[in-house]
Amino acid sequence: MRSRDEITFPDWQPEYQAALFETDQQKRRENLYVAEIAIVNRLQALRTSTNGHIERAAIADAIRNLRRLQIETMGYPASAAPEAEDSAQTR
Repeated sequence: MRSRDEITFPDWQPEYQAALFETDQQKRRENLYVAEIAIVNRLQALRTSTNGHIERAAIADAIRNLRRLQIETMGYPASAAPEAEDSAQTR
């Protein structure tokens, strides 16, 4: 994981890092919400782009990390994790 100061994707990475590094539970919940919105907005912007495969891969990693954070620190159900959804769809 990169440090706080290394921003490669300024459209969503600051919000993502704020969620990762927040220690206050209520603020983390708010930061997670803001990070998810920033990521969705960026994915929409990348939708028609033929470039951006590196950023899309970084976003996929970020989404997995946010889900893991939600499950491990905030009590979200593990079934909400993308890995669980993927395995359920392949059955």
